[in-house]
Amino acid sequence: MAASAQRNMLRQQLSDGAGDNIVSRATEPEGLRASAAAADGSADPVEASVFKVLRRRELDAFLTHGRFDGSEDDRRDGFVHLSTRDQLDGTVAKHFAGERDLFILECRIRSDDVALRWETSRGGRRFPHLHRPLEASDVLAVRPLTAAEPRRATAPRSRN
Repeated sequence: MAASAQRNMLRQQLSDGAGDNIVSRATEPEGLRASAAAADGSADPVEASVFKVLRRRELDAFLTHGRFDGSEDDRRDGFVHLSTRDQLDGTVAKHFAGERDLFILECRIRSDDVALRWETSRGGRRFPHLHRPLEASDVLAVRPLTAAEPRRATAPRSRN
């Protein structure tokens, strides 16, 4: 899919509320097993979704340019911080506490992409770190993190 078409699809998801009812492209058990394996350090996932939390201004820039070079923290650390589905709540609680107007991007990074590295981080758990910009073609789905979910991040599920 062309980058502009991908950005338009993501904008459409936001405008029509589809992000609230997105169904995973991956078979759910495989995606969850891969995420759990990566989170506990036992293995890197072959094909699993990873997630990025963005603030409104970051999402707007991403949709405009078709890429995200990283937040201030990402740029400082030299990579885009991502989370597995199981790590998402902790990420939101630690790095976005009290913030509103947040969005969760479901991303699929090819398992052979050398820029995706699973590295030990918070609590000794392995987190996905992307050592390149996040491209529109990496994003399967986007949804707002609503005010009704201040401590519970619900990951989007991509459409088939």
